[in-house]
Amino acid sequence: MIADCQPHRARYTLSLLLLFAVVALGTPGLAQTGVEPESSAPILRVDTGIDLDALLAAGDMASAVAELDTWCLQHPDDQLARYGLGWAQALWALESLRRDLHRHGANFDQVSWLAMLPVPYPAEPLENLPYQRDPVPTTYADVRRMLLNFVRDMSRAAATIEACDLGDDGLVVHPGRFAIGGPSPTGRQVLVVRWLGLLPGVTDARLEQLVVRFDQADVQWLAGYCHALAAPACLALAVDARDVFDHAGHLVFPRAVQPHAFLNDLDDGLWSGFEDAIAAFHVARLPVIAPEQMAAALTHLEAVLDHSDAMWSAIDGEQDDEHEWIPGPEQSGPLGTDLDAETVATWREGLAEVRRLLDGETLLPFWRGPEFGSRNVNLRRIFTEPTCLDPVLWMQGTAAAPYLQEGPVTPLADGQLWRRLEAAFGGHPAELAMWVN
Repeated sequence: MIADCQPHRARYTLSLLLLFAVVALGTPGLAQTGVEPESSAPILRVDTGIDLDALLAAGDMASAVAELDTWCLQHPDDQLARYGLGWAQALWALESLRRDLHRHGANFDQVSWLAMLPVPYPAEPLENLPYQRDPVPTTYADVRRMLLNFVRDMSRAAATIEACDLGDDGLVVHPGRFAIGGPSPTGRQVLVVRWLGLLPGVTDARLEQLVVRFDQADVQWLAGYCHALAAPACLALAVDARDVFDHAGHLVFPRAVQPHAFLNDLDDGLWSGFEDAIAAFHVARLPVIAPEQMAAALTHLEAVLDHSDAMWSAIDGEQDDEHEWIPGPEQSGPLGTDLDAETVATWREGLAEVRRLLDGETLLPFWRGPEFGSRNVNLRRIFTEPTCLDPVLWMQGTAAAPYLQEGPVTPLADGQLWRRLEAAFGGHPAELAMWVN
């Protein structure tokens, strides 16, 4: 379940993409069955010569990446260490983004009225970044640089993970202790599961005792996760959102470099900046200026599906039930999160339909005029033949016109498959998407 969030908390990581490219990236929480785990689990062997548990819990991903990179160069056959390096690189990508946002004084309290929108957000995506007394000026180029760096770092992590072959080995660690560094109002390290809004109902004491044995299936899971995080950033980089930044950048960055200095004069009221957000929406033409980024986003999304298929195939071949992260029907998941055969089969059917949609084999239903029911939208061509992502023109339908063609509509649109997914996942399929991949 997605944890409830108070309006004053800095929970708007998605706003960076929403304001500057109308692209949202959310990491939903992890549903639970309510089964209590053992109070403590036995510590299994860790088949590597380096203490990965300590490195990933130290809250210093730059040092972890450097140490693991050196170790892997000296021990190229240590696949467990290489997988640990992939974890460290992925967490470094998140930590670097967090540090960048703080250096620029990212202040999501200024858009507290967003809390009134019916949109779920992770519990603590920025762990309530402490007040930056001396933020650096922020240009639109700075925002694009942050996103470019994030995609670069996350893609590097994905490449490292994809090169791993654990075979029958497993990396035994305490993922509830994984932490990233950077600014924190408490001065403490930030637990990754808290930062991403995962396992919201689990106490710190239970997280401390959580033991997971990451195996080859989890190699595929983590690689897919990296691609899933990179894809929306590529979409944001594909468009020119300078006008949006010029009208609303100050809502997030207190020293945004904009044509109108008076925009920075915001009060502390609930609706502070609301008119600026409306203006940003009004000017959000979002022409595509980097079509290669649209192609990259499509590649990342296809990679998510490829890794998901590989993950479930690996799980199908497992004979053990040893501290699983993603469980098969005959296995037990972390902290009582089990998946039966029907749930897994329904989920994989849904993913197969997403693949057909991305491949252009099925279409999104068009919603206007005499075209309704006869010609529909080819999602793949939006990525391969992009023009603009103007949200108003898309709602109107004219932006979809270049992508209309005859063909079957995706079963995802008729509601039946979605209702089956809801039934299989206890009414919360979206909340499990980023966990089970």
